[in-house]
Amino acid sequence: MLLDKKDADTIRDMQHPLDPLSALEQEQIVAHAQTVWNLQPFHVFSSVQLEEPTKEEIRLWESGLEIDGNDQKNSIDRTARVTIWNPQTALVSEG
Repeated sequence: MLLDKKDADTIRDMQHPLDPLSALEQEQIVAHAQTVWNLQPFHVFSSVQLEEPTKEEIRLWESGLEIDGNDQKNSIDRTARVTIWNPQTALVSEG
């Protein structure tokens, strides 16, 4: 799950792309998932974790070079993987 650009812009306290998800990022990810997937109050989030960028993305970020006019120090995408349990159907879903 990719944070919206406007949401990601509000989370610039990240010092490194491999830093754990902040509480704010986790809250936004859960809220976004609840809306997009029309989750009900009984759905349980069992995991919200950082989906790590590739080594190449990290190398570009560390270089700070501009690619296609984007400063890599400020443009790496923070994505997350969530695991949701539906206790009514005993179904576990990831996204």
